[in-house]
Amino acid sequence: MIKIQSPSEITEIAKRLRVSQESLRTMPEAEIIEFLDQLGKKLISRDYATVPGIAFLASWLTKKNLQRLLENQLGNQALALDQFLPLSGFQVRAAPAGLATHWIAGNVPTLGFFSWALSAMCKNANLIRVSSGSVGVFSVLLKIFQDFEQHPIVKSTAWVTFPSDRLELNKQLSTVSDLRVVWGGADAVAAVTALPRMDHATDVVFGPKYSFCVMDRDAIKNQDKLPTLVRALARDLAAFDQQACSSPHVVFVEGSFQEVQPLCDLLQVELKRMADTRPFTQIEEANSAAILRARTDYGLSQDKDLKAPADLQYTILIDQKPDLPEGLQYRSVFVKAVKSLDEALPWVTPKIQTIGVAILDAEKKRRFTESAALLGVSRLCEIGSMHNFDAYWDSMKVMDRMVRWATLS
Repeated sequence: MIKIQSPSEITEIAKRLRVSQESLRTMPEAEIIEFLDQLGKKLISRDYATVPGIAFLASWLTKKNLQRLLENQLGNQALALDQFLPLSGFQVRAAPAGLATHWIAGNVPTLGFFSWALSAMCKNANLIRVSSGSVGVFSVLLKIFQDFEQHPIVKSTAWVTFPSDRLELNKQLSTVSDLRVVWGGADAVAAVTALPRMDHATDVVFGPKYSFCVMDRDAIKNQDKLPTLVRALARDLAAFDQQACSSPHVVFVEGSFQEVQPLCDLLQVELKRMADTRPFTQIEEANSAAILRARTDYGLSQDKDLKAPADLQYTILIDQKPDLPEGLQYRSVFVKAVKSLDEALPWVTPKIQTIGVAILDAEKKRRFTESAALLGVSRLCEIGSMHNFDAYWDSMKVMDRMVRWATLS
């Protein structure tokens, strides 16, 4: 990790990365995937056990998953990463965008690694700015490269950090970029995209998103399937401390206030088990205050209910108001008892990234998912797989945006 002090340092790093990229441009895609797979295997070690979300990252970096991801992202044109490919009377070649710079949000520490791996698969050089809050995590994670310092991918990558308010450093990072990849909240995205850039540079932006779940009455009444469904929901809630854009904060449940209680009881058991095995050692002060305020509100209201321990290891807040409150994070979830799942549809906008779905009737599921898709949601998936991205990320085929397509007539 390089601590940047001046714009000239960024200029020199960018020059070095562009030189190193020359050998990466001609590396077969199969070798790149093989290298990333090796890194994933190294992550399955006690050395990296303290890194949040490390198990998910290791499984994501497997050869099988990366090959599937490449196929989903580029289809048959994935071969164009290595050579010109015949296509409808002409030929097409996927060339690297060049030097990709990444601004990484601090809410999910490993996010920078996912962003880097996607871009590296496209044979780009990569300059990643790590937020100050994630430096500790990356000081552990980046040890994975110690045995591969001469590998073309590693030599064409640099991990840097500097305060977000250093405007001159952000400007320089932007002006050396062929591709800007931005992850963050509305203010951060606006600040980066407003920076000066080269005329040909392109942007891939992952702004603020919100995710939730829906369960129909048949799902919560099915005694055989409900325990498995609740365990899947708990996994989605627990991953990334609910700080990922794909983390659910609300569950719309079709049923009366009394009918949703068995679901909440089972969810409490699962969240308690997680708290016993993986307790939070620290919760941000602002989150703690927000959770306590919500608990007080729900505990004093006659038309609301809550299930929570004395500490802040998990919180289940139950009511009948179909809305999307601000996420509390740290295994805190709002359960909304609604007469119909159609009550969730007015809240679906392009800001909704993922909806976890548990609707047993096929026609009912088709109607809901069709309506949600037309209203702007990016992803619909089974509960338990809300963090498993496939072809599209925030409605984009990301790797398609990280290359330049050259045609030969």
